[in-house]
Amino acid sequence: MGQVFLGVSRSGRKLAVKVIRPQIAADPGFRERFRREVAAARTVGGFWTAPIVDADPDGPVPWVAGDYIDAPDLALLVNDRGPLPEPELVSPAVGLAEAPEAVHRAGLVHRDLNPRTSWSPATAPASSTSASRRRPKAPRPSPEPVW
Repeated sequence: MGQVFLGVSRSGRKLAVKVIRPQIAADPGFRERFRREVAAARTVGGFWTAPIVDADPDGPVPWVAGDYIDAPDLALLVNDRGPLPEPELVSPAVGLAEAPEAVHRAGLVHRDLNPRTSWSPATAPASSTSASRRRPKAPRPSPEPVW
């Protein structure tokens, strides 16, 4: 659907910025769905999700930006460390149960909840608010460009 970049706001806030590929953005049906999904994703709250910060679904190049979570995704964490010990597993498990519930409350369905779209920061796990609109197969933002 698009490519995710690491962005930095004027205030220094790190953002994951997803830019939609032109061939997909050219589809009027996609634009309408994307516009609705961005509006709905903005309503997703909760401690376990990465909020949408800004978006331009109607621009020449549609994009959406959310909080950047500076943490390994769960797939990378388990690949690097192996299975998590039980005390370290409880918090991510709770977050992974609560995040989709927050997404569902907003009337969305998270179609890509998996270890690559879930992060495990030291303090708590988080999930993209992607619902039906987000995250390509390589969800970690590219190091460039920084806007």
